[in-house]
Amino acid sequence: MPRSGLPAACGTPACAGCACGLSSDPLRAVLDLGVRQGAQRIYRTRALPDAERLTKLARNWRPWASVASWYCWRVLDLEDAGGW
Repeated sequence: MPRSGLPAACGTPACAGCACGLSSDPLRAVLDLGVRQGAQRIYRTRALPDAERLTKLARNWRPWASVASWYCWRVLDLEDAGGW
């Protein structure tokens, strides 16, 4: 367990880098299919956002981009549970 007391990974495939395991590399996050699909659902776009479009959207997420990318992953689980 890292010094932060948090587990080494949060359980998503996007994990790598920061204390909770979420990616701190913005390039890795915008290329991640789960993040892209979650952003598509959140922003209600017809097409899957490409890396350039997602980079523009993610500017608004700073300094909480890691948390926002985690929410993009989690929103995909809501449909499986009958939500959103």
